[in-house]
Amino acid sequence: MLGSHKNRRRLFLRFDSIFSSATIEPQELRKQIAAVHDGLRRRCQFKRIRMSNWKAFAAADLEFPTTEAARPIVLIGGDNGNGKTSILDALIAGLYGAASFVDGGRGSAQGSEVARRAEYRSFIERAFHKPAFDRGDRMSSVVVELSIPNGQIEIERRWYFDDEGQLFEDDEEVVVRLGKDRDIVAVPQDEDPMSFYEGLIASIVAPATMIPFFLFDGERVVELGRKDVREQVRIGIESALGISSLKRLASDLSDYVKDRSRDLVDEDVDAELKRDVIRLEDRQAEHAHARDAVEAEAASLKQRRDAIVHDMGALTNHSFKDRHQTLEAKHNATQQLAALRNEIAGHGVAAPALPPSRSAPHEADGERS
Repeated sequence: MLGSHKNRRRLFLRFDSIFSSATIEPQELRKQIAAVHDGLRRRCQFKRIRMSNWKAFAAADLEFPTTEAARPIVLIGGDNGNGKTSILDALIAGLYGAASFVDGGRGSAQGSEVARRAEYRSFIERAFHKPAFDRGDRMSSVVVELSIPNGQIEIERRWYFDDEGQLFEDDEEVVVRLGKDRDIVAVPQDEDPMSFYEGLIASIVAPATMIPFFLFDGERVVELGRKDVREQVRIGIESALGISSLKRLASDLSDYVKDRSRDLVDEDVDAELKRDVIRLEDRQAEHAHARDAVEAEAASLKQRRDAIVHDMGALTNHSFKDRHQTLEAKHNATQQLAALRNEIAGHGVAAPALPPSRSAPHEADGERS
């Protein structure tokens, strides 16, 4: 489900869930493998194909006969030019689109992916029903219906053309519907629709690499006999047996290991930062304890200071503030008296003696002596 998803985080979270769950018992695993084999044996059968503006058909709706599990073969016969190859090409192109050329072995055996996509585009342009184009139609479509073990599936593919008959390749549409109600299969978020549907169809029907061995005409049998298809057979068998999926799984698990290794490095950094935070919190607690001790000592000193100030004020029945103001007034009066004596002395008049100070009895005793 998630192997081809662009958002690797979803795949890695799924791996986390798998690895954290209980191990599957061998007997349960064998049951699951048997179910897969049974599903492959009776995977799907073609039921119906509808074509619009496709090659020899302006419109066609054909039903396929139901086959037996032991002989899942449908033979289409008819005279030359009656549309046998048109039906075959519609089945392949409707299911796989460009993948039938790039991955499925159709078209030229040689060439790059770009060249084979160009060959596919040319093939679709030639497949457009010419009378329909002359009438002004600019769209062709193929709808393929199949029965699958758990119901039925419908695959619709549409192609659009300009007035010159050239394909709008980016506008090719694919829609997959499931069940009798034809519920559309939603494309996961951030997933490319074309890639998603290609993978889904390959998983339900068959890989594109295997199609030349399941859908072919008489001429194709001769062609397959002449071609060296060993590599294609190898790839097809690997796809059918799930080996290609295992290879992708190994690659995904390698990416998963690298990603989780980076997470472990990040976890080490986080652990060191957490240790630093704990050390800082311990130092903060120590400083807070020292602060509380200083504040307790300061409160004791404050009480002592207030007691001393109170005792000082009690000496003159005044508060400390009153005592301070009295001393300041005395100091100012003394300075004014000294200035007046200097002024009187300047006029030749003897200055009267200072009266004795009540606050300084030792000065008064000195004058009397």
